[in-house]
Amino acid sequence: MEKMKMSCKVSFHEGKKFSRKHNARDYENWNRDGHINSELTDRNIILVDKNLREFFEEEFEEVITEYNQKNQRKHPDRVTTVSKYYEENKKMARECIVQLGDGESYQKMIAAVGAEQANQTYEKFFRDVYEHWQKDNPNLKLFGAYIHFDETTPHLHLDYLPVGEYKRGMTKKVSRDGALSKYKRGDKYGENKWTQWACDERKQLEMIAGNYAEEIIPHEKFDGKRIETYQWRQQAVEYYLNNLEQPPEPVKPEKKIFESKTDFEKRKQEYKQQQEVTRLWKAGEKIVVGRQDEQEETRRQRQQIQSGINEIQQAKQKIGQAKESLERQRQTFRQQQQQHVSKYQKAMENVQNEQKKLDDERKQIQQQIQQQSQQMAEQMYQERIKKEEKLSAIVQKRKENLAELNKGRQKHMPTLEQQQQDRNRNQNQRQQRQHIER
Repeated sequence: MEKMKMSCKVSFHEGKKFSRKHNARDYENWNRDGHINSELTDRNIILVDKNLREFFEEEFEEVITEYNQKNQRKHPDRVTTVSKYYEENKKMARECIVQLGDGESYQKMIAAVGAEQANQTYEKFFRDVYEHWQKDNPNLKLFGAYIHFDETTPHLHLDYLPVGEYKRGMTKKVSRDGALSKYKRGDKYGENKWTQWACDERKQLEMIAGNYAEEIIPHEKFDGKRIETYQWRQQAVEYYLNNLEQPPEPVKPEKKIFESKTDFEKRKQEYKQQQEVTRLWKAGEKIVVGRQDEQEETRRQRQQIQSGINEIQQAKQKIGQAKESLERQRQTFRQQQQQHVSKYQKAMENVQNEQKKLDDERKQIQQQIQQQSQQMAEQMYQERIKKEEKLSAIVQKRKENLAELNKGRQKHMPTLEQQQQDRNRNQNQRQQRQHIER
């Protein structure tokens, strides 16, 4: 590819924080400051666009699962989740911005080869940078890469997460030092792994840019605060507006009124300076007009805000009235509730008193029943004793009668021994008789 006839620098710096919504133009009112040309937004290119939360799951889910399995039994307090790890380390995500040249060099390139050819050149350069990053920085894992053509100068946003590899604990962790483990801390003050990597990376980008531009101006250390091109141009115009009066219209010099060529050249230089002042003044007038429009817009917005505030105040008043009404209702409800509670307490006291009366009556009845039962038992016991005495008297009388009857029998009947002796004697006589008969 033929190099462009231009002399420029490669801008490479780390942003304070990444914004996916800004990079992808994925929110309302994304051009509120007016520095973005919305007609060119469709020309922007998205190389990578991943949600950071999903990117954490993709990178660390397997690693965290393996880590939890090792620590589940001995160290349960070390067990974590992807969500917890994401919340702890999401602020480590960073953004780098790469730019070739500035707005002036970009306009010169457009004037030389046309906007289409210039944009194609920038696109190829940024794609080469993207491929170089993927190859040479595997531990600075990209989850977002966006090429912007709708601002002052085309540039590339690289959103990444530094990830280091380890042998102990989790095999992969979010770490800037771990991601740049091949670098060592420098001896110079302020030199660390990150500054060393940034210096080497800038040199690599300058080598890539050398394929597209004839001359790449080496990077120089810049200690001041970085501002955008449109900002310092606006500051220059404001300086002239604040320090100069309305400049007169420049008078074109005529050669015939000058005695020498030196005077003519001097007058010509003054005329150019007057032209520049006039141009800056007109530009300042445009800015002033724009500011007046902005002030008018601001005033209109303030009126809208004031009307909104009034509506809010009215709503607050209505809410206050509603609160007062609600408070009155609450007080009425509390009074009714207290009345009901007092009635309930009185009813409960009456019930308790009735219950006590019933308990006392029940005790009295039980005592009466117990006394009656004792009396009945005593009467029955006395009657039973009398019956037993009568029975014992009857039994005793019968025993006496039996004894008298036995005495009378013994007088008139032989005893059993006599009866047995008689039977034996009779048997012996019978046996002797039978023997004699034989």
